[in-house]
Amino acid sequence: MRPSRQSSRASACSELMTPRLPGLPTMSALMLAAMIAAALGIWGPFDVAKIKEWQSLLAACIAIGAAVIAYLAAKVNFERSLHEGENSRRSQNILIRVRYAAVILRANIAATRNRLQPAAVFGTTNDVLVKDIWIRWPPEFQEAWENLGVFGPRAVEMIVNVKYNLDLFDEAVARLDKAYRYDWAHMPEEIKAVVKLMKEIDTFIEDLLRAL
Repeated sequence: MRPSRQSSRASACSELMTPRLPGLPTMSALMLAAMIAAALGIWGPFDVAKIKEWQSLLAACIAIGAAVIAYLAAKVNFERSLHEGENSRRSQNILIRVRYAAVILRANIAATRNRLQPAAVFGTTNDVLVKDIWIRWPPEFQEAWENLGVFGPRAVEMIVNVKYNLDLFDEAVARLDKAYRYDWAHMPEEIKAVVKLMKEIDTFIEDLLRAL
């Protein structure tokens, strides 16, 4: 799909508005002009015959100025590349921790679902204590939540969905009684709602792992 004229114009305007340092030749010329202006202000007009005597000194001053500018430019570029490298390593570390936490979270969800779903065998009952029903928002996911710019749009969408459904899960568990006893054919509706939320959370985590 072709970009619209407005987006192209906005991009062009953004490039024009982005501040850029002048190049080395421009900076050298500016320094020379400043030196000449200062000299004229202090000593008045130059005697052309005497300018030749100052050529070596001027050339040395210009060379020193150019060297200083080159050093400062190299220092800025080095610090920028160092900062970008640190950001890249930090982003990679966040991605690795989120993958690990996602796998652990899926395992916890599977274990909790198994506790809530009794075996489909006649006469088998399931005793459930609400205090045993829990799924925690991992600290790695909280770090991801605070650094969403590290992730692509699809991964961000899945992280948001996981957080939203975990909040719904906590609310649903808070409404449960302290304990339940039931068999596979008579699971309480409120327990079914909790199990459904866990399935949805698990699906979103699976999609998140694909998007990372």
